[in-house]
Amino acid sequence: MERRGCETRGTSARPPNLDSEGGVLALFPAPYKDELLYSLCGRYARLMRHGNLKNTLRHLFGRETVTAVMDLPTHLGHLAEQLAPIGGPGVDELIDQHTLLPYFSAFHSAERREEIRAAMRGEGHPHWRLGLMASRVASTRALRFCPSCAAEERARHGEAYWHRLPQLPGVLVCERHGVWLEESRVNLPAPVTRHAFIPAETVIPQNLFARRVPEGRERDVLLDLARRALGLLIGLPLSVPPSVLRGSYLAVLAERGLATFSGQLHIEEMRAAVRTFFPSGVVEWLGLSPDDDGWWLRLLRRPRAAAHTLHHLLMQSFLGLDQGKLGASVHPFGSGPWPCLNRASPHYGELLIEHLALDYTSNAREPIGTFTCACGFAYRRVGPDRDPTDARRLDRVAAYGPVWDSTLQKFWLDPALSLRELSRRLGFDPKTVRQQAARLGLPQRRPGSRGAKAPPKKVVVSVAASLEEHRTAQRTAWQRGRREAPEASTSQLRQRFPGVYTWLYRHDRTWLSRHSPLRTVSRSTVTRVDWKQRDTRLALALRRAARSLLSLERPVRVTPSRLGREVRQAALLDQHLDKLPRCARVLAELSETREAFAVRRIRRAAAELQRTGGQLPRWRFVRLCGLRPELLAVPEVAQAFEQAWAALLARFEVPAA
Repeated sequence: MERRGCETRGTSARPPNLDSEGGVLALFPAPYKDELLYSLCGRYARLMRHGNLKNTLRHLFGRETVTAVMDLPTHLGHLAEQLAPIGGPGVDELIDQHTLLPYFSAFHSAERREEIRAAMRGEGHPHWRLGLMASRVASTRALRFCPSCAAEERARHGEAYWHRLPQLPGVLVCERHGVWLEESRVNLPAPVTRHAFIPAETVIPQNLFARRVPEGRERDVLLDLARRALGLLIGLPLSVPPSVLRGSYLAVLAERGLATFSGQLHIEEMRAAVRTFFPSGVVEWLGLSPDDDGWWLRLLRRPRAAAHTLHHLLMQSFLGLDQGKLGASVHPFGSGPWPCLNRASPHYGELLIEHLALDYTSNAREPIGTFTCACGFAYRRVGPDRDPTDARRLDRVAAYGPVWDSTLQKFWLDPALSLRELSRRLGFDPKTVRQQAARLGLPQRRPGSRGAKAPPKKVVVSVAASLEEHRTAQRTAWQRGRREAPEASTSQLRQRFPGVYTWLYRHDRTWLSRHSPLRTVSRSTVTRVDWKQRDTRLALALRRAARSLLSLERPVRVTPSRLGREVRQAALLDQHLDKLPRCARVLAELSETREAFAVRRIRRAAAELQRTGGQLPRWRFVRLCGLRPELLAVPEVAQAFEQAWAALLARFEVPAA
């Protein structure tokens, strides 16, 4: 049955503009599907028609200083207690179904997720714990909505509401209607007051035209990201450690030839593939730079910190990975058991091999699996397996085993079997069978074999005499070559007479070394470097590079390595700095410590706000300065921050929270 108007929980006999004086809620709107808690509070405030915004905060959260947060609200434990008497949702339901935590915490550990949930139940700081304050992924600037969804909700419920999905970073289109999301005039954080919950019905225009996303690659990528983000919101929490997740990514990349199976990434090939897959327009819409490779490099290197959820979704979209398969081991030879390929065994072809030994080719580009059966037969195969029939392919035998050896001995002495039939039964060609018979010491001539002919009489020639004659012939040919090209070097003679050189090198190396041209040492003219002049020139270039870095719009830390890259002399400065005393002094003078760089960011951000007259709360200023908690705890940085913040407070009426 469709709901019309604003369905509520609790007592409805009281006038809608009243609330219980004792602090217990008398009614509360029933939540819609995928509705933000911010939207629920906004509909409650509209329903109750509170004259003072802080009345809403006091009734819902028990305090008048709570900020109206859209994504990760706090004090939810108190709100759940208020809703319990009227059958409202519990605190876990509020967090899981009406906040953005399932998205932002999807790739964090279970322990970290529980810490964040505890912070949201009480008075914690979930944004800090998730690392969002220092993330390069920009948060949503204003509440967004789908015009088509808003029209449907007004027809079904009598009012529009704020959904969770449109507020997620990276979600720019409606996954149901394929239209662009629109930004409302509800900015985040609110420039006027941070205590107001603004209902969607009061700000979303009526009959707004929905702009369809044009067909093409951009639409496909954006819709895929939106659907993946929705899967995180409504699905069960992932329980995949970062190291296992990284292994899943690298395994798929190895299958595509963008990494080795030992985990070595092909950077240039990967960069080209990523830029081909993601249109430049989409990358810019997502707030990323088309030339920035950092987001996928951090995912594919050994994880030191959790990456942003948007980066994981981009990687999974690029690889075509379903979220349900994340963490599943991707083996280059599939999952066992594997078949025994010993044709001499009665269990040939049966899946009896439970384990394999995995190795890699010398360049680490391809895996090599060694499969050993209990019968002693072991074979190797170069992977990965790309077809089900590959499972019954062997490239090389590692060990034949006692079962195969005993069968060969039995067949070899059986006069009823021809060599061809014997080889067919054992699964190898006649030449291989003869070699293995020799290995086992079996007679070279099979007694009484069908069709066997008496071996032809051979002229027995002394092996020693034959070898000596061949040695003499090879020596003569080498000396003839030297007479024909007296100026030729050993390498040149080797190119002219490769067969002669190879035979002598293998069988008569001492004679060859005595009768080869003497090695000539070329004396090259070495141009001496004027290190003093180079030091002076390079020191000036380093100062110019430092000034250039300090003038960038986006602050960049001045370090010796960065300066070396700017002047294109990083290797020279790293290897010969002892010969460049001026450069050493300049690098020591201009390089910034981590703390000094933080102080420069603080002063730069404060100066910009002083110039533009911008007003923002303290936490926003911390994020603008790019300060992590451990850095803000350093006395030098903390003092600079407090001085800058005090100056802003003195000039503007800045929110203190």
